Amino acid sequence: MREFFKENVKWQLSNGEGVEVLSQPWYEGWQVAQQAARRDRKIKVTEVFDFGADQWKREELTRLLGEDITAHIVQTVQKPYRMQGLSDKLNWNYNKSGRYTVKDGYNCSIMRMGRQESEVTWKCIWTWKRIAPKVRVFMWRLLMDGLPLANNLHRRIHTISPMCTRCNQENEFATHCFFFCHGSRMVWFGGELGLRTDELPLDIKEAVQYITQGMNEDQICTFCYTLWEIWLARNDWHFQRKNFDPREVCAKVRPWKGGARKGGAEVENIPPEIDFPPYELNPGGWQMIVDASWDAVHKAGIAYMMYCEERLHMMGMENQQADDPFEAEALALQAAVLYLNSSFGDQRSKVIQIFSDCLNLVKTIEELDLENLSSWRVRPILANIIREIATSAHYISVKHVRREAVKSAHELANHARRLGSSYHGGPSAMLMMQHNIGMMIDERFYQQVQEAPP
Repeated sequence: MREFFKENVKWQLSNGEGVEVLSQPWYEGWQVAQQAARRDRKIKVTEVFDFGADQWKREELTRLLGEDITAHIVQTVQKPYRMQGLSDKLNWNYNKSGRYTVKDGYNCSIMRMGRQESEVTWKCIWTWKRIAPKVRVFMWRLLMDGLPLANNLHRRIHTISPMCTRCNQENEFATHCFFFCHGSRMVWFGGELGLRTDELPLDIKEAVQYITQGMNEDQICTFCYTLWEIWLARNDWHFQRKNFDPREVCAKVRPWKGGARKGGAEVENIPPEIDFPPYELNPGGWQMIVDASWDAVHKAGIAYMMYCEERLHMMGMENQQADDPFEAEALALQAAVLYLNSSFGDQRSKVIQIFSDCLNLVKTIEELDLENLSSWRVRPILANIIREIATSAHYISVKHVRREAVKSAHELANHARRLGSSYHGGPSAMLMMQHNIGMMIDERFYQQVQEAPP
């Protein structure tokens, strides 16, 4: 850590009397020069600058540091100057003012340590084929604190309680859910690893790094699958009120040892399981409506519209080829999800509800049932949709609505199919006027959503 701090400070010259040319950081690349330069005496910056001529002594600098570094200093380093009361100042690179604070140093050291440690842990988890793809995706979301836990959802939808529904004693943040809650602690203590988890760090990355440090491959696999089974059991309790039994969770972890459950094999192209956030209509949040239009010559138009706080935020439509209406609807949903992850991937997580009038499509996504599809062409499209939702930085849910609720998207899809045109961007005044689309979400929209059949 000492080297890290030494590398991130730099002298700002005033008179140059307190800065040594060969051994202190006052220009870029000083470490290289320090190794190559002669160290027979401590030469100050004032000795290599001519204050009378207001210029550097190039011959002396070149003798000490070489031509390249001398040219760099002449071009980039502020010239020293003599003024009473001013002295050279040491600046800290991680603060705009140049001032070092204990808080800055602590944050930088934590970031540096966390980045190095989490990279090691994540590299192991992500590359080991013994860990199923869906568990790897789950671990990634856990380490990014991207799981739809109550505390995370509460930050975005305040009507959702942040409390853990298993113990009703603490907010359900990641370390509480997986390590501190009473049932989870019993799983770890009674499982193969025999861990006590009551003294772990509060940060999930630090907790995972602390536990896995020094573990072999078998132990890390067991650790990942224990987390996975705790998550599944937590969801069974949360959504179905199925009792959280630590002994049952421990028993389910053991068949995973060796890489896959007994009686099944890993298939890389099977999409990972995903956990949709609890469905609560959020009028002030983000909603998308999607729809498609199809004709007998296999021409299709797809469209999606996004609303933020009930106001139209963006719209998109394009022409596609599809064998049937179901494939067209799947293409529309895929385009919407891909847009979300490509355009909003680097922003803070959002709770986004996507509405479609295709009931079979919504059920297939929610139930992850790709085996009973009538069209083999649609399977890779739906698999891609599920993967995109599972790995998204946002909490995306797909819900069924009545046809009237997606009327605006249907008009755009018809336009794209008939004219073979495409558009992606903010609200288009021309398209909105042509199809009588308002800037605000239809006041009947929420009623139509609530009336949609389950």
